[in-house]
Amino acid sequence: MVLTADFKVFVKAFFKLTIVKLFGFATLILSLSRLIWYISNQFWLGNSEPSAILSSFLYGVYFDLPVIAYFYFPVWLWLFLFPAKAAEKTFITRILFVLSSAIVLVLNSIDTAYSRITARRSGVELFEMIDDEGNSLLPYFYDYGIPMIGLIIWFYLIFRFCPVNGHTLYIYSKRDFLRKGMLSTLLFCILWLAAARGGWRMKPLAALDAAEFVPSALVPLTVSTPLQIISTQGSAALPEYQFLDPQVAHSLLQVPCHVDSPNTKPNIVFIIAESLGRDYTGFLNGKPYTPFLDSLSKKCIVFPYCFANGAKSIDMVPSLFCGIPGIQNSHFVNSSFAGNRIKNAYTLFAKQGYHTSFFHGGQNGTMRFQSFLAQTGMSSYFGMDEYPNALKAKDHDGNWGIYDEPYLQYFLKCTDTMRQPFLNAVFTLSSHHPYAIPPQMKNTFPKGELPIHESIAYTDYSLKQFFEAAAKTAWYKNTIFVITADHTSYSKNAYFYSETGHYEIPVLIYMPAKPAYMRIDKTISQCDIMPTVAHLAGIESDFWGLGYCAFEDGYKGYSLHRDNQITYIVQYPYVLGMNDKGEVTDYYSRQRNAHVVSHLKREGEKFKELKQWLQASLQEYSWRMRKNQWSAENAIKSKR
Repeated sequence: MVLTADFKVFVKAFFKLTIVKLFGFATLILSLSRLIWYISNQFWLGNSEPSAILSSFLYGVYFDLPVIAYFYFPVWLWLFLFPAKAAEKTFITRILFVLSSAIVLVLNSIDTAYSRITARRSGVELFEMIDDEGNSLLPYFYDYGIPMIGLIIWFYLIFRFCPVNGHTLYIYSKRDFLRKGMLSTLLFCILWLAAARGGWRMKPLAALDAAEFVPSALVPLTVSTPLQIISTQGSAALPEYQFLDPQVAHSLLQVPCHVDSPNTKPNIVFIIAESLGRDYTGFLNGKPYTPFLDSLSKKCIVFPYCFANGAKSIDMVPSLFCGIPGIQNSHFVNSSFAGNRIKNAYTLFAKQGYHTSFFHGGQNGTMRFQSFLAQTGMSSYFGMDEYPNALKAKDHDGNWGIYDEPYLQYFLKCTDTMRQPFLNAVFTLSSHHPYAIPPQMKNTFPKGELPIHESIAYTDYSLKQFFEAAAKTAWYKNTIFVITADHTSYSKNAYFYSETGHYEIPVLIYMPAKPAYMRIDKTISQCDIMPTVAHLAGIESDFWGLGYCAFEDGYKGYSLHRDNQITYIVQYPYVLGMNDKGEVTDYYSRQRNAHVVSHLKREGEKFKELKQWLQASLQEYSWRMRKNQWSAENAIKSKR
């Protein structure tokens, strides 16, 4: 390739490169594979406008970039490192390209049939199923996928028409090295990196991100099976638990849910305070950092024994709004099941006429909240991109996003313009490391023993300002406010690193129209909060994932989480841990804030109750995820 001062000549020469032509050819191959998948699976994708389908195909080209970058990497490496030999030995180039294409096409071909069963694209769990003789995917491949003879013909056509006669990418040119070699090398590296990441995104492009571009029903069309595998690599496959008879497991988890019948549909506002563990509160632990919440708690329904279902923020959204506890080895949002059809609070409340929104003062795309929530059917997402540009410089904390006080006021102003009824949630961030608070408020709050204490006090102050302003709005009286946390944080007290203390979070339900104190000592988890609030709002549903209404007498109250390959069930003060083989590893009683545990004999009614509920929960969770049945109330009627 000869580079001249004329940029147009350079661009023209660049697109004549073999490596560029092959990249375009790979794009064509994946697009044709997507078309075949669509023809086979359009029946379950729902009725979509032709323009939406066309848009999904076009966005599919974008979502194919990481696939082409990674799965065809042997081709790019060969052309990159050995350009001269590649120009002479085009046969090797063809073989490498066909082999790379074969992997992509076989994966897509398997899902061309298997997606008809699962209603989603397969991730890394596909390899586990291929290796499972009792659950082979080959019948789908043979019966419904592209016949073997068709694949052979396709491979031959790819080999025959593979564009390998373009210009060579000079890397080690002895003559005019700076222009021919270094510039070409730099350009290639930049373009490959851009393709692998899907552009210059905050996080590499993943299958779940398609929900930001196309309707959630068309996400499986936009992405491909190879991309789903890339997106879920490193996440352990979910075991297929077989502890109990399926009918027994299912019936055990069925708890009737009754609802109140308010005169009007109340608005619902969730305030999720970053890292607000019970450890830092006054009304639950005697600490001085939450004076406003301490006073508000006297007019609230208080759940002193609530536990988070995960230890990270990324676990919060599935737990709170979908009833999905963090009981996989990988975070659900990053797992191969994130694209499943999930019945959730946003869908259920939307059917009742609610406008639904989620606000977070951090960068759009962080923890894939925006992508995941878009898939749930939520009406609107507000991240830092939506925050007024004129205020960003003043209100940004220099680390994660917008300080809590201005962001909660912004949330209030946006909420004030929304039609009622609404289900809105806001997730704060100032109490996240490095615990920044506005410079003008330094030395205003108690500093405590740890840096987080001052930031918790600032968040409490911000909540006070929010409620004082909200009380002046027209919708305030007809609103149910829920204040809770995503997870806990660090402590000087060893108890708060235990299997109970490390997950203890506060939950306050405040109804300005009926301000009264009520304490409910039943153990609950994040998964139980939404069905409990729905009970108060009069929203009826037979299915809330693994969450239940705390007011139901038939629900004894449990919390589930996973830690170091062990799944735990908590019913204060009892804790039972179990491995994936169904073997109990821990069973003890631990009083709040205590540094010792009382190990218990693995026998008796309480032991049997906890073990059976945990086994049933794991088994039902695994079955619903693997079969894409999380949205079905009566999944037990399906063939198991």
